[in-house]
Amino acid sequence: MVAINNQSKHWDRTWKDRIKPDRIEMNGGKFTVIMNFIWGKPEYFNAEKLDIGCGPALHSQILAQRIIGWRDTWTGIDLSETAVKFASNAGLNAFFGNFLEYDFTKKYDAFILWDTLEHIENPLKVAEKIHKLSRDGKPYVVGNVPLYLSPTDESVGAVERPIFINIIHQFLSECGCSKVWTRIYGICGLPYMLFEGFDPQKKAKDATICSI
Repeated sequence: MVAINNQSKHWDRTWKDRIKPDRIEMNGGKFTVIMNFIWGKPEYFNAEKLDIGCGPALHSQILAQRIIGWRDTWTGIDLSETAVKFASNAGLNAFFGNFLEYDFTKKYDAFILWDTLEHIENPLKVAEKIHKLSRDGKPYVVGNVPLYLSPTDESVGAVERPIFINIIHQFLSECGCSKVWTRIYGICGLPYMLFEGFDPQKKAKDATICSI
């Protein structure tokens, strides 16, 4: 997610293909794993959240209906105007833009990267900006990545990089996280990894303050 041009066009084509009149084509098994993970993380419910590469924000559309405060504390940014429009029409604060280039006017407590990190050409630049945008320098950073590569055509703006555990650890460390949690799981024979970076003392305190 470095330049709005070919990448933006690529993601707009991708979401135009996936968003149907009656459904969105996606991996339902992975969606369920992510949703179950978030339900067990009350410290995220009322935290100011920035969803980087939010797409149509299907997770947050559901969470906003069921968790008091989620909608008011969630912001999403994506390179696809089609996906952003879909999320905005659902009442979410999503906008079209490049995370590295956008001039944010507020600080955040948590950063979300669902299936985003593998599409970033320079993760450490993203980590540096996350650290700058975090309210106290100790952000929550949560995400999901595939542990395999899909066929891509970089000539049309597609970017996919291999992700290994050491990349996740370095990325979260640069974000300002002192503790790293990961979980590897499989869907239809393909491996994925959930990851979370956080400060243990902050997490213990924040997890006791939530609204559902």
